[in-house]
Amino acid sequence: MICSIAQLQEKPVIDKTTGCKLGFVCDVEIDTKNAVLCAIIVVGKRKTSSFFAKNVKFRIEWNDIELIGRDTIIIKGCHNYNNVDNSPSIFDKLWS
Repeated sequence: MICSIAQLQEKPVIDKTTGCKLGFVCDVEIDTKNAVLCAIIVVGKRKTSSFFAKNVKFRIEWNDIELIGRDTIIIKGCHNYNNVDNSPSIFDKLWS
């Protein structure tokens, strides 16, 4: 299956072990020297019960992605999501 970055952004990212939705793809990380997709950046809500919960970004290694399906992205239950600073992504900059 061929998928564009825009199509990736429409798919929820699901943790296989917990079944929890982590969020949606907001950016990707590419190794331009070797032309390899290294990771996806996922934005989701912080796990708090507050109405004003702040969004948080996670970096998920390409090797931790188990399946990119028609409707969802399934990741292995690694729970080693690397928090990413909340600076605006390229997509945030383009659309603001």
